[in-house]
Amino acid sequence: PPPDDGTRRRSTFKILQLADLHFGENAWDDWGPEQDRKSVGAIRSYLTSEGPDLVVLSGDQITAGNVDDNATAYYRAIFDAMVGSRPDVRWASTFGNHDDEPYDPPPRRGGA
Repeated sequence: PPPDDGTRRRSTFKILQLADLHFGENAWDDWGPEQDRKSVGAIRSYLTSEGPDLVVLSGDQITAGNVDDNATAYYRAIFDAMVGSRPDVRWASTFGNHDDEPYDPPPRRGGA
């Protein structure tokens, strides 16, 4: 690198990676929706405290095999948590193996 003569401005570019959020997992039990709420809180907290320049969602944002209706609601919760905390945040996303799973109904309670 060229020598720093003190006139060049130093800067950083901060990336926040969010992986394996698994929204919608076990939506039929109490702990699934509770984990989603906790994840929303964590996303908001990280965006506020860390102030990233870019958020990268690197897969498994949802557990599609557990999503029987419209997955959009889960993606919307993630997006709203990001944009609600930082309206100017830039973001990118890639899908993981759980984002595109076919629906697998929950096990029946009380036997087969």
